Amino acid sequence: MARVDHDAARLDVLPLDQPGPTHGGAFRSLIVRTHETGDRRRVRVRLTEAGHAAFERHAATEEAGETGLLSVLSAAERRPLADLLRKLVLAAEAEPDAPAPAPG
Repeated sequence: MARVDHDAARLDVLPLDQPGPTHGGAFRSLIVRTHETGDRRRVRVRLTEAGHAAFERHAATEEAGETGLLSVLSAAERRPLADLLRKLVLAAEAEPDAPAPAPG
């Protein structure tokens, strides 16, 4: 459980054993929570039709913002930026005590 708590803290989310946003009334029309029949501790969360629509609206807004932000860069400038961002993501997803990737 310590690993889960550590990951939750790194991602700024609640650990699994604490009630979170999916428990609140504001999300009831966007998600459906069901328990597994074999293990009542395991909870499945899925988007409703309204939840899918809200996600798509949010994703479109985010994409428009990213496109606008990156529009000042040429394709040749975006390639190394994408490579550097990929490197950052891989480092963030690595074990917390793992050494950072070597430069280059």
